[in-house]
Amino acid sequence: MKFRYLHVPFYVGLSILCFGILFRIQHWPGSQILIWAGTATELICNVLILTEIISSAKATVQKKAFWIAQYLPLAILSYVFCPSLVCIVLMLISGNYYFRRGRRNFIGTTAEHLTKQFDSI
Repeated sequence: MKFRYLHVPFYVGLSILCFGILFRIQHWPGSQILIWAGTATELICNVLILTEIISSAKATVQKKAFWIAQYLPLAILSYVFCPSLVCIVLMLISGNYYFRRGRRNFIGTTAEHLTKQFDSI
């Protein structure tokens, strides 16, 4: 399964979560709603990321197992200890690393897809 713009809701949810924590620190109203909305968005994105890793046809089983073992504990810790600032930083690091480095191992690039199409003609 390929979700082309999966990084957008991931970073939007992280921003909402950070604003919710800022509201809580400042004792402003609405902090709990922002924290829950950001956490729910991050949960959905992390489930989609894990689905993308598991359903990839491009990666080997060992590579999938490595990425799940690396990504899943950070995602679980982020939700168990939410809204801890350390876990938000861990979520940012793990998600950013996946989107910048690991995602091309699972879905490929547009150039690879175009090359396959033109080679088959």
